[in-house]
Amino acid sequence: MKTLIGLAALLAAFVLPDAARADSEGAEASEVRAAPQAEEIGDYAAHERRLRRARAEHEARRAEAAARLETEQTRQRELGTLQGTVSRLTRRESYLQHELYWTQREVDSIFRDPADVSAMARRSSVDREFRDIRSQYDTTGSLRQGAMRQLDSLRVR
Repeated sequence: MKTLIGLAALLAAFVLPDAARADSEGAEASEVRAAPQAEEIGDYAAHERRLRRARAEHEARRAEAAARLETEQTRQRELGTLQGTVSRLTRRESYLQHELYWTQREVDSIFRDPADVSAMARRSSVDREFRDIRSQYDTTGSLRQGAMRQLDSLRVR
């Protein structure tokens, strides 16, 4: 029994300090483990901030690209409209030029005899028609030139 008590004392002397040491090492280990958890949390928060910033930058780039696309589509629509306008005005101008030519020929073909009242009335009527066509022709020409200038300025952009 004395041997058993001695052995228990010896065992207690050697094992208990190890157990106490193990408990203190366990506490230190948990503190060491707690520190990486805090670092991990900090890293995670930094990663989240980077992700949010990257997401915000991406959204800003997408919004900017969408605005540029909308601007370009509007520009293309305006170009198409102006090209159609220029085309119509060019055709109208060509038609009026043709009308001017034939009206002038008609005016030239009417006799200028002051005694012939019907010829003078007809000449007066055709002259008025010629002036109206000439006015339309000049207006159409200036409208076409203005549309061409707008078209050229849009093409430069």
